[in-house]
Amino acid sequence: ALKATEDVENAFMALSQTEARRQELQDEVASLTRARDLSERAYKAGAITLTDVLDADRQLLVARDDLDSTRADAARAAVSAFRALGGGWDLPSNPRVASDTPTALVPAR
Repeated sequence: ALKATEDVENAFMALSQTEARRQELQDEVASLTRARDLSERAYKAGAITLTDVLDADRQLLVARDDLDSTRADAARAAVSAFRALGGGWDLPSNPRVASDTPTALVPAR
């Protein structure tokens, strides 16, 4: 029982940490998107070089990649939390499935 409690606690801690990291990265991507747009405008105005614009693109792509990785980590952490709470993916050996054919109604007594 102590191991199960520890597993649940660890799973929810990982979920919380990845969610916090995801939010940070989402904010970073939004900020870098604005910075990239501003750098493109500055380039068109002749204020900066193309290298500066490409560097802004690179930073944005790295942040987007990090965000995607963190989203995947968050999904894995959510599955771990679900499983730690006793959820599973196994179907019963003889699952009851709804039938397409109508059945006769049993009269009430």
